Amino acid sequence: MDENKTLPKDTRFEVRIGRNGWCTVTIKEGFESTTPVIETYKIRGSKDVLTKVTAKAKEMGAPGVGWGACSSVLWVGLSY
Repeated sequence: MDENKTLPKDTRFEVRIGRNGWCTVTIKEGFESTTPVIETYKIRGSKDVLTKVTAKAKEMGAPGVGWGACSSVLWVGLSY
């Protein structure tokens, strides 16, 4: 992704919490789960994992991310 480009509104961030202490973060182009993937990476799971993902989103040009829990292992956030 171009560093000077900002993320569009409603970019989807999915955080899946794994059993091994790591979380998989998937960034998608739109708010639907079927949209193309921009980036996928792993991050160490901790109580502030959503804060870390939000900080990365801000580095990518999003003003912020609103989060919601979909299950005990899946959090979905949309940039605004």
